[in-house]
Amino acid sequence: MKNISKIRKNIDSNYMEIYADYFGCSLLTLFTQDNLEFETIEDEVEAFLYLLKKFIDSGLILVVSPLSGEKEKIIQNIKFWDTTSDTIIEYIRQKLPKNLNSLYGRINDNDSFVKFWYKDCPDIRWVNRKTGKIY
Repeated sequence: MKNISKIRKNIDSNYMEIYADYFGCSLLTLFTQDNLEFETIEDEVEAFLYLLKKFIDSGLILVVSPLSGEKEKIIQNIKFWDTTSDTIIEYIRQKLPKNLNSLYGRINDNDSFVKFWYKDCPDIRWVNRKTGKIY
């Protein structure tokens, strides 16, 4: 992950374009977005987590808690995880499969792909930056 500062700079200058291109998509689709290119899967994961954190901190993505009993806030009659973006990113980081190539579903490890993206990973909702409406 030698490239983390370069990756962050690239995301900082392109995240609104990514927002426009991927508005309403799942985290899996956001992870596989092709607006940015990476040398390693580790770089891609770090970029994804940084981008997600940036969207959460900007109020453009709201996260539904994947855990029961977590503190929640209700916005537009929807329950969202009431915690920091750092906590959300750390939760996702802990749930990442050991073999990061499983994130693509291209290897013979479909169980890890399904478990991470469809069971462990939190659901998200996008916030329209102009209207504030949640999708």
